Amino acid sequence: PPAQWINPPAPTLTLSCDEAQNYAIPDLFYTNSASGTCEIAGSVPGNLQSGTFDECGGSWILLWEFTDNCGNRIEHIQNVTIEPAPSPEWINPPADITISCDEAQNYSFPDLGYTNTESGICEIAGSVSATLQSGSFDECGGGWVLTWAFTDRCGKTLNHTQNITIEPAPSPEW
Repeated sequence: PPAQWINPPAPTLTLSCDEAQNYAIPDLFYTNSASGTCEIAGSVPGNLQSGTFDECGGSWILLWEFTDNCGNRIEHIQNVTIEPAPSPEWINPPADITISCDEAQNYSFPDLGYTNTESGICEIAGSVSATLQSGSFDECGGGWVLTWAFTDRCGKTLNHTQNITIEPAPSPEW
């Protein structure tokens, strides 16, 4: 009799981005449950038929196929869905602050880092510069509103706003 698969994997599988980058396609075993000269048994490696993935997710089609000496062919197909990597988060986003007029004169707007703490193809990390959205100051004080914005290749957006209050300069003295 022709061989059949032994415990073939489910026809669909979902992997996280991290699981996908470390996934090894397993061998699939087959048998016809016969013995001696009539036995047909063994294993075949799976092959990636199509598909790709990146930090935004993706999909694969995996194929196992075997043809015995008599021309009997069996195949198994598995559709794999690969989930997007986790969204990035800001690294130590600054809180609202109050600074003196003197400090404001030399204040430089910091870059803000982001990461999703993944590695390899699933990593989303970097830094962005602050944008002055509004505000000004003079000897009477004032304020700034800084924003940081980042949109990854997957369309996920990350925003942070910081309000900086600038105190008036000290009163003059005789």
